[in-house]
Amino acid sequence: MTNPQEPFGPNPFGGNPYGGAPFGGMPPGPPVYTAPPPQQPRTNVFATLSVVFAFVFAPAGAVLGHLGLAQIRRSGERGRDRAIVGLMLSYAVITVAVVAVVAWATQPDGSSSRTASRTSAPLSTGATSAPTAPMVTPTGLPGLLPTIDDVKRFMADPNLVALPPTFKPGPDSDSASVDRPECWPVMGGGAPNTDTQALVGYYGLVLIDDHDIPALKEAGQVLMAFRDPPAAQRQLANLLSIWRKCGGSTMNILAPPGKQSPPVAVSMGVPSDAGNGITAMVLTAQGPVLRSRNDRAIVAKNNVLVDINVVLVDTDRGQQAALDIANYILGKIPS
Repeated sequence: MTNPQEPFGPNPFGGNPYGGAPFGGMPPGPPVYTAPPPQQPRTNVFATLSVVFAFVFAPAGAVLGHLGLAQIRRSGERGRDRAIVGLMLSYAVITVAVVAVVAWATQPDGSSSRTASRTSAPLSTGATSAPTAPMVTPTGLPGLLPTIDDVKRFMADPNLVALPPTFKPGPDSDSASVDRPECWPVMGGGAPNTDTQALVGYYGLVLIDDHDIPALKEAGQVLMAFRDPPAAQRQLANLLSIWRKCGGSTMNILAPPGKQSPPVAVSMGVPSDAGNGITAMVLTAQGPVLRSRNDRAIVAKNNVLVDINVVLVDTDRGQQAALDIANYILGKIPS
């Protein structure tokens, strides 16, 4: 039987949910009104969000936890324990993340670790990199060249004398020109299109024997110092590109301005690997009387580009002489 003072009696479907007799009947007595239960304080929103953001974005979870505690102290809202849990979780996640980042940043490279584990050398030895070779300064370039006596021996010519050195790339203003300017660098002396921003020093020295005119004998040695080894390698690649493009073809050397001479045809050979990083090339010119040969050699080491040419007549001895000079210089460049 439903108690009229318990409007939500045992069977909620057995009477009027708003009290009184079921189906509109009159209550047996006057209604009794009871006070509503006291309203529970709501849970602080920041406290709840603190727990959520502890796993999503821990720093935000920590901030929300502190805000929630501050509001709870002022308003008396529920959720203090929840805010504390959110703070603890947030700081725990932050700590774990920091430890993981530090561990990742300090661990050695994977390949280095595997290499160290396969050898008996201590880890500190494997992690130490080889010392970097000192780069050559512009003032150090002349000291890399062989002496005049060395060059005389390489060329088997005791009559060589040195001309004044040069300190910039490119042909002189009164030099002969060619009908294929793009192939001019194969003649020697570096490349006129050198990266001047990266070039920090240039030193060129030519030795000649003019006792047997017109059979002029010559040894040209050019050293170019760059700001770093990659710049020297770029210049070497630039020269090799020109050599490969012009190799196997012919160009004509034209007389200097003001001089009346017929053009001289120059046959440019195909570049070849001469060992020790050196690339060699042979230029053959058929003059009006003699057939001269210009043996070329280029190589780069550290921050220095080496450009060698040896001119002899009716002999291939210049090829070995050019390689001897280039190898001598390579031995003097720090590595």
